[in-house]
Amino acid sequence: MRELVEAMADENPGKRPTIEEVVERFDHIRDSLSAIKLRSPITPKNDPVLFTVFRHAIQMTRTVPYIICRRPAISVPSEPGSSLSRA
Repeated sequence: MRELVEAMADENPGKRPTIEEVVERFDHIRDSLSAIKLRSPITPKNDPVLFTVFRHAIQMTRTVPYIICRRPAISVPSEPGSSLSRA
């Protein structure tokens, strides 16, 4: 993900990926991660264990209803390209 963000923020606009390329790369990143990983909280590696456990407990209480309702961790447009269409 970091590489994608860095490419999008390149100082040279000509080197930045197009929105279609960004969507394609993001889809590839999303597809390579498990649902558990996509729903995991982001925690600093040097956090005390107690904080990490607490954050995971809070995340689990937020996530369980979505899992029960079978909602995806990251929503996907219903039609290919629908998020890119122009009015």
